[in-house]
Amino acid sequence: MKTELIKIVKEAGKVLLENFGGEKASEVLEQKSRYDYSTQMDKLVEDKIVENLRENGFKGTVIAEEGGITELTDDDYKIYVDPLDGTINYSTGIPMFCTSIGIKKGNEMEMGAIYYPIRDELFFAEKGKGAFLNGKKILLTNKEKLGDSTIEVGWGSGQKKQRDDILKKLEKVLDVRMLWSAALAVAFIACGRLDGLVHTSAHHPWDIAAGSLIIEEAGGKITDFEGKRWDEESKTLVVSNKTLHKKLLDELKGWGR
Repeated sequence: MKTELIKIVKEAGKVLLENFGGEKASEVLEQKSRYDYSTQMDKLVEDKIVENLRENGFKGTVIAEEGGITELTDDDYKIYVDPLDGTINYSTGIPMFCTSIGIKKGNEMEMGAIYYPIRDELFFAEKGKGAFLNGKKILLTNKEKLGDSTIEVGWGSGQKKQRDDILKKLEKVLDVRMLWSAALAVAFIACGRLDGLVHTSAHHPWDIAAGSLIIEEAGGKITDFEGKRWDEESKTLVVSNKTLHKKLLDELKGWGR
């Protein structure tokens, strides 16, 4: 299953890369809100992923961003698919986007793959076996001080008060970033390019599922603002190494009150 999953996620990324900058990349298929939309490529790539999962004998239920739920078999697996995380970046020519697929059995993530086609980078983890970037084991940074740390931030679309409040909560950090691709940001934390992430909304499960396993297998923590381990019902999101994580949670106490 590992070999097949890697092949599927890389094939999806290849299609995205081939069409990057083309008409399909910017052709809006559905305007979900002022700040959220899908393109022809979101749907085209997702359909191909689901087809490949079925042809390669994957079991369970596919839960995908564009097509919703697809039953492959009645087995106790959930396959979370985000064909194009970073749609706004992709459609406007910004090279920060990826494909993300996470597989869950029962209550635990079993396998996660995030492919960043611009740099031909595959982030991959399997439960209990570590996290890897193009086959090389990865770990989070060992930063201990917020003042030395660069944190990815995010808030609800158009929510200016959330923006102001979260930036005030994070005044102690060295710097903040916004990649506009949650899956890619989580992957970058896992390999040490960023030190952490704080989002006032936890996104959809297909955005985070694969990355949640990659982070934990790289030695990090992923929770909500209350410190509860991330799951599909989480409403907020904090990701970092274990030392910074506690300090970030301390800064976030009282959020939303």
